[in-house]
Amino acid sequence: MRINTLRTPLGKVKIYKFGGGAKEILIVSGMHGNEHNSIATVRRLIGHLRGLRDDFSEGKITIIPIANPNAFKYKQRVSVVDGLDLNRVFPGDSERFATYRHAAKLWEIAQTMDCIVDIHTCSYCEPYILTLYKDYPDVKEFIESLPPENIVESSGLSGQLFIEALKVGIKATIIELPQDGLKLNSRLISRMSKDLLQSLINMRIIRGKKKKFDHRYFNPLVKQHADCPGLFVPRAKLGSFVNEGDIIGRIGRTIIRAKISGKIISITPKMFVITGEMLSSIAEPYNIIAKKG
Repeated sequence: MRINTLRTPLGKVKIYKFGGGAKEILIVSGMHGNEHNSIATVRRLIGHLRGLRDDFSEGKITIIPIANPNAFKYKQRVSVVDGLDLNRVFPGDSERFATYRHAAKLWEIAQTMDCIVDIHTCSYCEPYILTLYKDYPDVKEFIESLPPENIVESSGLSGQLFIEALKVGIKATIIELPQDGLKLNSRLISRMSKDLLQSLINMRIIRGKKKKFDHRYFNPLVKQHADCPGLFVPRAKLGSFVNEGDIIGRIGRTIIRAKISGKIISITPKMFVITGEMLSSIAEPYNIIAKKG
């Protein structure tokens, strides 16, 4: 293992490197400083890799566990120095605000990679893979080596690391893990770090027995927001399938119905919400659309 340090206006970024060979994967987390399950998962993965000696076969692994040290220091989603979201400004700009300059430095590393896994968290969700598998079908073999069952088509918002990487021919994706506030989910961290290690075996970057992960493809998320403030009481369960018009919850006497048929990828637990707050996200299985065509 080798450790390098990158210094930018947002602070010091530690970069861990393992293995040798031509193929190289970048695993990054901590783009947003309040997504702690992703950071803890990647740190645990580093611990697993440290225990390997001669098990690296055909590739190199570069890991950045805290991509935005400024946001992590203050436990914020965005950089405190300029209020910008790091994962909205790639490939960066060395002449603009601090977060743009920081992104430009990270992009110098990212653009040399063969593939990229950017690990994030989302509130009250199932783990899922987010990529553009329709526009970039070559990414499918790569993402099917990764653990989450759900593969969701992205909306393609520019400025995200994985989107900009796909544009220049790098196989790239996001993995979203569940997050409840700033609590660490020890079981999730243990399972996902081991599954990521298995993914590196599947890609033949480290030696070991390959294991197939089961996957299901989905269309982009359809998000539902509160039309009024009050106490949201969910009725649908996370990971369940609903039909369009099914009741997924209520706010007082206001019934919330599913906009589409599909899988509940995220749903807010019983809590007070304000107008406009996201209540749930539903993804329609990709084969439904295929049959319609």
